[in-house]
Amino acid sequence: MLDQVLEKIAALEAKLNQIIRVGKVAAYYPKKGAVRVELGDADGLVSYTLPVLYPKTSHDKFYWMPDIDEQVLCVFLPFGLEQGFVVGSLYSKVDTTPVQSKDKALIRFKDNAVFEYDRAGHCLTINVPGNAKINFDGGAEINFTDPVNITTPVMNLNGNLVVKGSISATKAVTGKGGCSFSGGGDIAAGITGNVEVKGNISSTGTISGNSNP
Repeated sequence: MLDQVLEKIAALEAKLNQIIRVGKVAAYYPKKGAVRVELGDADGLVSYTLPVLYPKTSHDKFYWMPDIDEQVLCVFLPFGLEQGFVVGSLYSKVDTTPVQSKDKALIRFKDNAVFEYDRAGHCLTINVPGNAKINFDGGAEINFTDPVNITTPVMNLNGNLVVKGSISATKAVTGKGGCSFSGGGDIAAGITGNVEVKGNISSTGTISGNSNP
């Protein structure tokens, strides 16, 4: 009787040892959201196709495939290696953590694009080596409590610009749409330098100028 119990315990332990495995991605199937994994403790044995687990896949969708040779944690059902899932990826001595801080959340892509938030410094950092595009089907509202600095060789605005406050520019401002300024004081907009107008000027008030011959 004791021998039978010990045999069952040993068989159960063997099954448990097969449930959680670590390996490297050997092949991936983007259309299925699945991969095959070379198991590190089985002399190069490659698993069947394993779905990658995601937070949501129905009405809301999340998609991010692991790379070839990326180390992943797999969980198998207790029927063998035919049915299992990839739970996630692991950091190691080869693939080290990109930051070492309990206060930072970071996503870094292969092309060195970085999205980082530091909750201790209350700072969001976004670095994109190429172009960035943001599309909104509706309106957008952005509020800042501190001044905002924008540095760019050229800023193009295709549409109307409405400024409810003062505006100051140290370089040229060109508009291909309408420009409307309404300041809080007597002067809505001040310009220091030359002004060239290719079109008509209309005013409901007085236009005056001082010049030296």
